[in-house]
Amino acid sequence: MQKIIFDSEEINKIKKHANTIQKKLNVKLTFGNEEVKLEGDSFDEYLAKDVITALSLGFETVDALKIIKDNKSFKIIELKVFVGAKDLKRIRGRVIGKEGKSKLNLEEISDVKISIHNNKIGVIGDIENVALVIDGIMKLMDGAPHGNVYSYIQRKIQQMKIEHNQ
Repeated sequence: MQKIIFDSEEINKIKKHANTIQKKLNVKLTFGNEEVKLEGDSFDEYLAKDVITALSLGFETVDALKIIKDNKSFKIIELKVFVGAKDLKRIRGRVIGKEGKSKLNLEEISDVKISIHNNKIGVIGDIENVALVIDGIMKLMDGAPHGNVYSYIQRKIQQMKIEHNQ
């Protein structure tokens, strides 16, 4: 059994999808004031933990459930680990972009889903693409121009396609 701490807003997001999660992942979810208890096979609990964490970050259910597929990955960047409190808003703004354009561009060029909630950035997608997007987000956090980051990701994806076809 695992216990995971969430705030009340996040727990409400998870509760909405509890039945789907329990059926798809063969786990039992029990909700407390600020915690979710998971009961099931250890591997199912591990996957369920990632799925409910993704839901708590604001991912759609269909995207969060992609985590259970073999070639998919879910990673989180905790912004507070990398930047000070005074820079959090600016860094979130760089990743989101004007009217969400940067986030949308990152999603489109890499075929991943990104969610930004409070001081966390979650990324779901193919294993290699998630790693590239995380790297790209780190470059944006370091001040790299958006266009350079997009070009970098596109170039790396093209290289991977060529390598996979050989």
